[in-house]
Amino acid sequence: MIQEYFAAADAVIYALFALLIVLSVMSWSAGVLRIVSTRRISREISGLLPSAKSLSQCAGDWQRSAKLEELQTQLQSKLGSGLGVIAVTASTAPFIGLLGTVWSIVKALGSVGGGAGLSAISAQIGEALIMTALGLLVAIPAVMLYNACVQINRKVFAEFRARLLALASQSPAFESSAQTIDPASGSAP
Repeated sequence: MIQEYFAAADAVIYALFALLIVLSVMSWSAGVLRIVSTRRISREISGLLPSAKSLSQCAGDWQRSAKLEELQTQLQSKLGSGLGVIAVTASTAPFIGLLGTVWSIVKALGSVGGGAGLSAISAQIGEALIMTALGLLVAIPAVMLYNACVQINRKVFAEFRARLLALASQSPAFESSAQTIDPASGSAP
């Protein structure tokens, strides 16, 4: 059935079709790798944390804060890798499918002007609808995959941040500086 619709397809339709297939494969590959990598990072989260001793060796609150910020940035970078491919697929696939749809409709309308029969026009209209459906079939799972990856990343980052702050609060220098600052005013009493 699909072969009938693509019998009259030209190079543009084949190129758009191939592009959508490539984007889909790349998106699924990136998503699966991202989920596997995030789960590995989640299991190894304790190894990413510095020791309380290394935090207490930081000279001053600003060095400790800089160290904590650096660790959080490194984790965010690790968690974010691969999401761009999924996001690009989710946002561009419907438009690529729409381009195929418009291209096929223009060809169908050109065929009407040339006196083509209903079967030739219906094949081109079918081709247009398939391109629309394919664009959506690539984009919708990519959006769902992107959102799933973002949610998993948020949970892992929240766990890492909670452990990091708990570790930092165990540092003697952190405790003494936290005790000397009034939480209401943010200044020393």
